[in-house]
Amino acid sequence: MCYMSIGDLLLQLGHFEEARKNLKNALKIQLDILPFTHPDLAKTRTHLFDACYSMGDYFTALEQAKALLRIAQKSYPANHFQIAIAHNNISATLDKLERYEEALEEVEKAVKIGQHTYPLGHSEMSDMENLLEIVRWKNTQLVDLH
Repeated sequence: MCYMSIGDLLLQLGHFEEARKNLKNALKIQLDILPFTHPDLAKTRTHLFDACYSMGDYFTALEQAKALLRIAQKSYPANHFQIAIAHNNISATLDKLERYEEALEEVEKAVKIGQHTYPLGHSEMSDMENLLEIVRWKNTQLVDLH
């Protein structure tokens, strides 16, 4: 799909606004012709999440991350790494939105799934565990303020 390829290239080049425009066009077309759980939809939403997150458009990024989670939950077994990644993306976005309690719930789900799917020392698992520690710390700071 042309819009997808252009959007992917622009994303890699760091041209996030242009990437987002192309990826939104790709998504619009895909939503008209592909089933909800099609891998191309997941790929486009992943790239759209990346573009929006990189631009600081966290509300749209969160929307894409939640859509990815719905696709992953319908497409994979409950302990699949794609579900862990989706929860982690939601958590990272909620963290940016300063919704720390929700972020903590999501990253805990990601880590729990990741512990069953990733080998010890895997970089994705390390990223999830680091986010867990950051969000836990922010939650303790929030509790201390009240």
